Amino acid sequence: MKKNNATIKCLNCGGQHLKFGELPIHNSRPLHFACAKNEDKFFQVIPTFTLQGVLCVDCGFVSLSADPEEIRERLKKS
Repeated sequence: MKKNNATIKCLNCGGQHLKFGELPIHNSRPLHFACAKNEDKFFQVIPTFTLQGVLCVDCGFVSLSADPEEIRERLKKS
C-alpha cells in the first residue's frame, strides 16, 4: 500500500501485507446494587477513546497509535 509516495511496512518484519482498523478503548466504572441478601457489583462501560491499529498479517505484530487531543476531550466528558 502506498501513501504519500512512501511504502508502508511493518515495523517488526518489514512486510507489506497490513490491515488497518480502529480499536475502541473503554473505561469501566463500578456501580453497586444492593440485592436481597448480598451485594452484587456491576460495571458501567464508557467509551473513552479510539486507537488506530495496524496489524501485520505476515508476523502478527500490532502497532497502535492514538490522537492525544481526542483522548483529552473524551476524558473531560467522562
